[in-house]
Amino acid sequence: MNRPRWLLSSSEFNFLHPVYWFGNVDARPLGLFRIAFAALMLKEAVYHIFVAEIWYSDAGMLPLRLLPSVSPGTPTLMSGLNATWMAMAFFVVWAVVALLLLFGWQTRVMSILNLVLLVSVVNRNQMVVTGADNVMQVLAFWSLFVPLGRCYSVDARRRPPNPHPTTYAFPVRMLQIQIALIYIFTVIFKLQGQTWPNGDALYMAMQIKMHTFPVADWLLANVSISVLRTFTFMALLVEVGFAVLIFAPILQPYLRRVGLVAGVLLHVGIGLVMNIPNFPLVMIMSYLLLIDSGWTDWIDRHLQINATSPQATNVVIPSPVQKAQSGCLGVLLAVPRGIIHGSYRGILACVLLAVMVFVIWGNFLTNDLLAIRLNVPAMPSAVEANLRAVGLWQSWALFAPDPLSYEGWFGVNGIFSDGQIYDIRGGYERPHWYSGPLARWGKLEENLMTKPKDDPLFSAWAAYICQQHPFDGLTGVQIVLYSRATSAPGQPFLPYQTTVLLGASCQPM
Repeated sequence: MNRPRWLLSSSEFNFLHPVYWFGNVDARPLGLFRIAFAALMLKEAVYHIFVAEIWYSDAGMLPLRLLPSVSPGTPTLMSGLNATWMAMAFFVVWAVVALLLLFGWQTRVMSILNLVLLVSVVNRNQMVVTGADNVMQVLAFWSLFVPLGRCYSVDARRRPPNPHPTTYAFPVRMLQIQIALIYIFTVIFKLQGQTWPNGDALYMAMQIKMHTFPVADWLLANVSISVLRTFTFMALLVEVGFAVLIFAPILQPYLRRVGLVAGVLLHVGIGLVMNIPNFPLVMIMSYLLLIDSGWTDWIDRHLQINATSPQATNVVIPSPVQKAQSGCLGVLLAVPRGIIHGSYRGILACVLLAVMVFVIWGNFLTNDLLAIRLNVPAMPSAVEANLRAVGLWQSWALFAPDPLSYEGWFGVNGIFSDGQIYDIRGGYERPHWYSGPLARWGKLEENLMTKPKDDPLFSAWAAYICQQHPFDGLTGVQIVLYSRATSAPGQPFLPYQTTVLLGASCQPM
């Protein structure tokens, strides 16, 4: 009995078919992804210019002398850039690279430079690194092996027109698998906790005000716990089902489209409630690598891209030599080219497969409970170091196994020569940075809350504050932590506790 045609999936979607891995796929989604990804990189480069002093120079909170304690053994091109202007120049270079990548000029070279610069920035100050930065690193790495500039680029304008460009499928599949791994391993992390399986995770996460928008406060005050539990289970369901919907060999492209729409809705919801810079954006952006040719055909039709009129079409008349080569001579000449081409593809597939095996191995190792339960062997130190060097060492413990059990913020009490003492940072109120270059303060404060009182990072922060008030009569500062534990459903919210972490003088010794 014949199966209905709507049940069958073509080799474009059926991972059981060899062509799915080793054939050709539409290259247009890669061009769309390049434009979106490069625009995000450009935004990040420009944002970093404004925080070059406070977070990336010796005048700020993480001078180079403290780098080994914060980011031990992680390579960065910024390890010798101690002055603010040096860091700013570095970010300007990154912005230029991102802009050229956006337009698709020398795309391969710009992709390599972008990865090197991105990894260097991440490794320079891991105190402000978020899950989105890890996503950007892995996407930047795997993008090196696909032709991002084959469509919608300056590079493409230099080639003969091709309305339906294709590329080798295997590197694209590795990119797609990497996206799925983010969901697979974050689900594994979450199922090891208590609040995700019982539905309380969203309620607990929305209490962490350093990572939330005002929408979270409204939901906590006006929505019942049963509704919030429903939202928690829906989010978990989308993450569990994403890889299944994307890679199912049947009912495609319909299941994939359902998965993509569900994922977009999930991340839009996260973006409305949780203040996690770039994460919803970069995840939705990555979905451009998963769209099928039907979507790109629709985009081309409506934007009239790659459209060529009959008058504009160049008709190439073959020369007599070309005509001769189309026969037996052409076949003989094509054989070595085909062997070389096939060998290159085979070698590339083996290399990328080996890298993916190490990536998955590393994902198991970063989940301590899973690694112990499965008795996962340790990775050779040289391999791990190389994965870290290219931004492939990953952990997707995103609000997992459970959301943080604490939250709070830091105040800075200024001590002035006239005897006054008051909070010069937020006036005893929690400061908020919902967008812009300083939006990473929430992640920085989360990491600082785990540090002991005598950590040199606090001393560096105090010294930076003193430098910012040279003529205000500031004689000293106190760094104060306002913190509390989060509360389970049905329990009252606890009051904030005040702890003075550091007192420092602003007077020269």
